Amino acid sequence: MLMSGSVDAATKLLTTELQQISGNDKVKAMHYDGNKTFIVGVNHEVEEFQNPKVIQAMSFAIPYQDIIDTVYLGQAKQLKSLVCSTYPLYTDQYFQYTYDLEKAKSLLSEAGYPNGFSCKISVDNTNTQAEQVALLMQSSFKQIGINMEIEKMQAGDYYNHLSNKSFESLYAFIDSAGVPDAGFALQLGALTGSINNCGKYSNAEVDELITRMMSTTDAAVRAECADRLQEILVWEDPYCLYIAEPGFDLAVTSDIVNPQWDTIQQIHWNRMSRQ
Repeated sequence: MLMSGSVDAATKLLTTELQQISGNDKVKAMHYDGNKTFIVGVNHEVEEFQNPKVIQAMSFAIPYQDIIDTVYLGQAKQLKSLVCSTYPLYTDQYFQYTYDLEKAKSLLSEAGYPNGFSCKISVDNTNTQAEQVALLMQSSFKQIGINMEIEKMQAGDYYNHLSNKSFESLYAFIDSAGVPDAGFALQLGALTGSINNCGKYSNAEVDELITRMMSTTDAAVRAECADRLQEILVWEDPYCLYIAEPGFDLAVTSDIVNPQWDTIQQIHWNRMSRQ
């Protein structure tokens, strides 16, 4: 419809669809680095996941580059923090994970699971890219003894589980912190009981640091808190499996000018015009 001119703009296109319109002089595609974060959330009430070394092991068994290259066709960035890379106070210095199956096996053994274990990942069946990521993870995890079942859920069921924080094990989750502030993003996801803390993560130091960070305007204090929080949430006591920053894509017909994106994934249609 976009290529025929029946519509003026489209969002939520797959990477393959964006490739199809590439080179068509009637359409132009824009990619914004944006603030979307794709994580695989972890149910921290599951026995295996209560040991940080298990989550670290799984993180060393994720084929990050394959995901970027095959699922996103090179258009995404690797996620290395619960704070997106476009926000102030982001750091990737604590992201030590590379694709290293031997390291993953070693950490699993240290955690008491030398033969691995079984788990499940729940994905929204309308999210094609999440399913593709899950398939790549499933294949890789099998090599370290983790048998991961993929549960494709109807969108309604998926979001019911999300709101009730009732996923059995792992869950694919794409979100964005609408306020461009590291403290807001960290509070939204990692504070005990917070709305997006769907895996029931709880860490007393994390709670204390978030509360401190969100109750001051002192830039130095906020920076100190943000740094320590990312150290804990990425490495010391991992919050989740960090996958990708997909960015935001918008395609419009070539005569549309002044498209704008903002951090709540909103396109300001009223500011666009036809050339």
